[in-house]
Amino acid sequence: QEEGVCYVFDDSFEHEAWHDGDQTRIVLIFDVWHPDFSDEEVKFLSYLQNSQIKAERAMSAEAEGDDNFFALLRKTKALLKNDSWWITAADADDEPEGGGG
Repeated sequence: QEEGVCYVFDDSFEHEAWHDGDQTRIVLIFDVWHPDFSDEEVKFLSYLQNSQIKAERAMSAEAEGDDNFFALLRKTKALLKNDSWWITAADADDEPEGGGG
């Protein structure tokens, strides 16, 4: 691995990853729909994915402790010195039509 070089890989296959370095490593993960999916399939799968996220958020709000994904996000946000770029769903709902700023 070389510093400053981006890596792209298909993580749809079972795999393991770890970081033994002495510096923080940031990983950007994003989903790309398979190009053979129809618009209807993407819409349906997006609905399922969003439903799962909403359920997990609700469960984490009721859960004791901080060992869940959304608690980790809250703790991470608290570590930021400048979080003006961080937009929550509530912030996005309050945003004027057209993005404004």
